[in-house]
Amino acid sequence: MENRPSKRARNLFFLSILGVVFLLCRRTIGLVVKLSLSDERYSYIILIPIISAGIIVWKRETIFCNVRVCLGWGVPALLLGAVLYLFEGSGISVAVETFAIVLMLVGGFVLCFGTQCAREAMFPLLFLLLAIPVPASLLAEAVAGLQEGSAQTTAVLFHILGVPVVRHGMRFSLPGVDIEVAEQCSGIRSSLSLFISGLVASYLLLHAAGNRILFSLITIPVAIFKNGVRIVALSWLGVYVNQGFLHGRLHQYGGLPVSLLALGILGPVVLGLRRLEGHRQGHARTETPRAMEVSNLA
Repeated sequence: MENRPSKRARNLFFLSILGVVFLLCRRTIGLVVKLSLSDERYSYIILIPIISAGIIVWKRETIFCNVRVCLGWGVPALLLGAVLYLFEGSGISVAVETFAIVLMLVGGFVLCFGTQCAREAMFPLLFLLLAIPVPASLLAEAVAGLQEGSAQTTAVLFHILGVPVVRHGMRFSLPGVDIEVAEQCSGIRSSLSLFISGLVASYLLLHAAGNRILFSLITIPVAIFKNGVRIVALSWLGVYVNQGFLHGRLHQYGGLPVSLLALGILGPVVLGLRRLEGHRQGHARTETPRAMEVSNLA
C-alpha cells in the first residue's frame, strides 16, 4: 500500500526514524566507531555512511523522482531489523547487530520514500553493508591472502630487476639485509581503501553491471601489485642506497606514491570500459532504426 504525504512530513518522519534507530543502537554504533578509530584494519568503516549519504544527495534528483510511502515492504524490513537487533542485544555479535541497524535504515528509507526510490538508491543502500565489521577470522584469511600475493609479486619484481635474492616463505634475503612480508606489510588497509574506491568509481562512471563488477575485481590484483612495488622499492633503496629507508619516513608514509601508481593503472581501465560502453550504445542506436525499417517492410 502506498500513499503520498507532504514532502516535509515525509522527511521529518524519516529523520525521526533515524533518530530512534541511533538512540536504540547507540551502544553498537559507539563500538563500531571506536573500532574504526582504534584499528587500522577497520578504519574505512566510519567513512561508509558518509559516502552512502553523499551519493544519495548527489543523485537525489534521479533517486527521488517518484516518491511514495511504502508500508508493504518498509514496515516488515524495519521491524525485522529491530527484532534482530534486540535479539542480538546481549552483544554476542557486533557484526549481526550492525547488519540489523543497516536493515532498519533501509526499511525506514523504503517506508518513507517507496520501492522505486529504493531501486534507484540500491547501490548507496547496499553500500552500507560495508559498515558491518568483518569477523576477525575472515579478516585474518584476507590478510594472509594479501601477504602471499604481495610476497609472490615481490619475488617476481626482484627477478625482473635482477636483484640477487633468496626467498624463504615470507622472508627475503638480500645482500646485507633480510626483509619479511609481515602481517603489517600485507597492505590490508590500503587494499580495502582501493577496493571501496573502485566500487564507488564503478558506480559513478560505468553503467553496465558486468563492467562495474569487473572493474571492482580488478582493484584486488592492482592493490597486490601496488604493495609489491612498495616493498621492492623500499628494499632496493635499503640495499643499494641507505638501510635507513627500511625504517624511515618513506617506509611509514610512502603509501601515497604507490597509491598514485594504482590510480594510474585503474584510470585507463575505467576509461577503456566507458569507451566500450559508448561504442555498444552507439551500435545499439544504429541497429534500432534498421530493425524498425525491416519491421515496416514486413
